[in-house]
Amino acid sequence: LVAPYFAVAPRWYAWPDVETWARAARRLVDWIDSGPEVHGLRDRTHAADFPCYRVLPLDAVLRSFEVARRADDPELLGACTAPVLVLVPSHDTVADPEAMREAHAALGSADKRLETFDDSDHLLFWDRDAEQALHTIVPFLTAP
Repeated sequence: LVAPYFAVAPRWYAWPDVETWARAARRLVDWIDSGPEVHGLRDRTHAADFPCYRVLPLDAVLRSFEVARRADDPELLGACTAPVLVLVPSHDTVADPEAMREAHAALGSADKRLETFDDSDHLLFWDRDAEQALHTIVPFLTAP
C-alpha cells in the first residue's frame, strides 16, 4: 500500500476538520477549484510532468471520505492475513500518515511491514524518495 488513504490529512485552517467543511460547502456548490498547482509533491521539479485535476467535484470528495471510513474498519483490517507492505510519506498532505500507521497496526497479517519516507508527500513515486520507495517494494514483491 503506497500512501494509502484511510483519513484525510488534517489541515490547520479547517476547524473542526476537512470533512465538515466539505459537507458544508457541498450544500452551496458542486465543486471547488483546487488551484493550478499539483498538490502532494515536495519536489516541484516534477510537477509539470504530473497531470492533476484542478476542479474537485465535492460529491467525489465526500465519497472518498466514505471509502476511507470503510477501509479503516478494524474488523476488516484484522481479517487481512496476506503479507502487507505500507509505504508512509511523512509529509503527506492528502492522506493522514498517522491514520496509515494505525491501520497498519490493526492489520491481522503476521507479515506486515511499514516503511516511512521522510522527504516526500503523497505522490511518493514522483517525489524525493521515489528511488528509495522502489528499492523497498521490489524485494517485498519478489521475496519467495
